[in-house]
Amino acid sequence: YADTSLFMENLLAVQEAGATFVTIHARTKAQAYEGRADWDLIATARAALTIPVIGNGDVVSVDAARRLLSHTGCQGVMT
Repeated sequence: YADTSLFMENLLAVQEAGATFVTIHARTKAQAYEGRADWDLIATARAALTIPVIGNGDVVSVDAARRLLSHTGCQGVMT
């Protein structure tokens, strides 16, 4: 899939359903592991949710993890 139009709706539904955190890979299925992860999606999730957001995508080093945390404000990183 290449469509992110339901991203916010899905985030809010997961939170309302009682999730204690959410992990976001920040790529579409069509992207797979090509191109760049969209860290702005992680930042959007962080701003919209009250539960912790774990970011993932293009984290290939400690420096990349720091940049992801700085860019998105997410509470954790998955490598």
